[in-house]
Amino acid sequence: PEIKVWPHGKNCYTFVCWFKLELNNASSRPLSPDTTVCEERYTLYSFYNSSGYGFEGFFRPDGTLHIAVCNRKEFTTTSVDHNFLDNKWHFLGISHRGSPLLGMGEVCVRIDKKLTNK
Repeated sequence: PEIKVWPHGKNCYTFVCWFKLELNNASSRPLSPDTTVCEERYTLYSFYNSSGYGFEGFFRPDGTLHIAVCNRKEFTTTSVDHNFLDNKWHFLGISHRGSPLLGMGEVCVRIDKKLTNK
């Protein structure tokens, strides 16, 4: 379901999960709403409103985790340097403080007890 209204004054979120990466069901999506160029990706989460502003996390076929912010003009990503293709379960916590209107902001990623700041 679409996010009709992002909570006023709350330009942050935290996403937490356990996962085991098995790359076999990729979906192709445009790199941004304004392009038809597609990339193969494995979506971890995707939060968008009806105006096209939002946040998402996805894996590329090489196992790289990308965290993205999208607004009408830009699709900005940062990647996380970690080997997720090891056939093991991982704990992942992503905290993002920023607004899709303003760009990437601050992203903190915790993988298996290790904190990585982006």
